[in-house]
Amino acid sequence: MGIGWYSPFHSSEAYGITTMTIAFQLAVFALIAISFLLVIGVPVVLASPDGWSSSKNVLFSGASLWIGLVFLVGILNSFIS
Repeated sequence: MGIGWYSPFHSSEAYGITTMTIAFQLAVFALIAISFLLVIGVPVVLASPDGWSSSKNVLFSGASLWIGLVFLVGILNSFIS
């Protein structure tokens, strides 16, 4: 049979990459990106003068998005494993 080389012209399902796997990987990437932004952004906002009162909605939105992504990654992981 030989070694199967990756080619952009072949179907991704031929290599065991399904749509669910791609969705899971994108969700994990989004979770990592939002986590990084929150780790950097929250202390900066809280340390700035008048930071909490002016950026409260943005921080709550970021935290809500992060919690939603945690649940999404958990749900998608149950379909992958």
